[in-house]
Amino acid sequence: NHLGHGYFLEDGFETGNVFDRNLAIRTHKPAENVALLPSDTQGGKASRGPSSFWISNPDNTFTNNVAVGSDGLGFWFDTEDKVAQPSLNAFPESGSVNPTTTPLGKFDDNLVHSSSMGLSLCSESSGHKGYQPSKQAPAVYNRFTAYNAGDGGIWPCQDNHVFNDFRMLDTGKPGDRTGTFVSPDAMTVQNSLFVANSKLTSPAQKRVAVGMYDQGVYFKNVHFEGYNFTSDSSVFQANGGSQQFASSRIENNTFKDSPFIYRGLPASFSNLNSIVHDVDGSLGFGPNSVIVPTQSSRSDTRIYTTPECAAVALNPGIYLCPNSFASMDVWVYDGNTPLKDEEMTVRNSQGVEFTSGHGPVGVIPWVSVLVPLNAQGTNRELTYILPADTWTKADRVRFQIDRGKPGPNQVAYFIVKDVPSTVKFKGTNMKLVNSVDSVKATANSWYRSGSTLYVAIKLNGTEWAETKADESIEW
Repeated sequence: NHLGHGYFLEDGFETGNVFDRNLAIRTHKPAENVALLPSDTQGGKASRGPSSFWISNPDNTFTNNVAVGSDGLGFWFDTEDKVAQPSLNAFPESGSVNPTTTPLGKFDDNLVHSSSMGLSLCSESSGHKGYQPSKQAPAVYNRFTAYNAGDGGIWPCQDNHVFNDFRMLDTGKPGDRTGTFVSPDAMTVQNSLFVANSKLTSPAQKRVAVGMYDQGVYFKNVHFEGYNFTSDSSVFQANGGSQQFASSRIENNTFKDSPFIYRGLPASFSNLNSIVHDVDGSLGFGPNSVIVPTQSSRSDTRIYTTPECAAVALNPGIYLCPNSFASMDVWVYDGNTPLKDEEMTVRNSQGVEFTSGHGPVGVIPWVSVLVPLNAQGTNRELTYILPADTWTKADRVRFQIDRGKPGPNQVAYFIVKDVPSTVKFKGTNMKLVNSVDSVKATANSWYRSGSTLYVAIKLNGTEWAETKADESIEW
């Protein structure tokens, strides 16, 4: 029954400590005029104070601890990229310590319940920054339990985290960037259980299990149960800020009393939706299928389906497609500077098009579209039209496919129309061929016919989160 953070690591230089079998009850938010730290009163969706266990350096051991009744978080990895004062001056060696990338000591068998939020690895309330271990030494969290943990059970924030044998119950709610587990970046959840409404809480409430973003969350051997309250109570829900990478996937998952598998963004959002690859056919429609929001549940046309895609009885508002999707991106540059405000028109083979001057979320200088790279015919082909003055302001166009499924024949075709006759292409690593048919037959090739440029590039790599192809043509 205390004010502010409870068990406390302060400056980010404290390492090697063991927190085992500790109990924190009723961690209360203090008034701002008596708060010890700004984070005591910080509010937000991704992280919020105070925290029963406030962790400024991950290189410590947390086992068998319980947090109950926190006004903020149960556990908060609130890391910065350098050690704070007074430790920074008191210990010269602390200048080389970066808590944000420090390997995790141990985090096993901890529990949170009856709190506003469970576990956050985010240093900002918006979720843009946070603890990010290396790919070579990912942080592994074992047997964490959260129930009745508010609108956000877990916010990881950055990539290279593995959550193993988690039990998430009675947590999460519908809404943008809420859910039992909110996943902005590439990470793995395995051997875990998500239950919408157990017998521990009453009455039953609308729940969302996973708030999906875009960058490759992987759910393997996970059971979801009871996401059946209404159509708002879904297993997966696209979040505002989704930027249309295509590497999120599920494998060997099971579902009970959960008819609403996926919920796309409502029309009120101007952001983009995520898709989910079903690697092994967990949903019962065969391996390597893809869950795609239908047009009625999307806010724009930047996820392109093919004739092979079909609406299914999973729930209204989604298609299931027998394709492998990836993100096709086009950038324009002046030297090394990407141009952000070019009104680029994009059209698919079915004649559906949109015009974007600011990329997918208003600030990013590229146009991103999800396409099925293994589709037949022209269904993996996009046509781009740039304003005439772009060709005078820019000197390079960059073609990219990103964050898709590894495998053969993952080729995307770009067509750029209305190229001025004064533009003379040069400086590319791609092979120049002599016909449109040759472009179709030759990956990483290009051909110009009058005012039209044809480009084919192939997705490379063996890992979902890192597969990409990136080619440029200068003039």
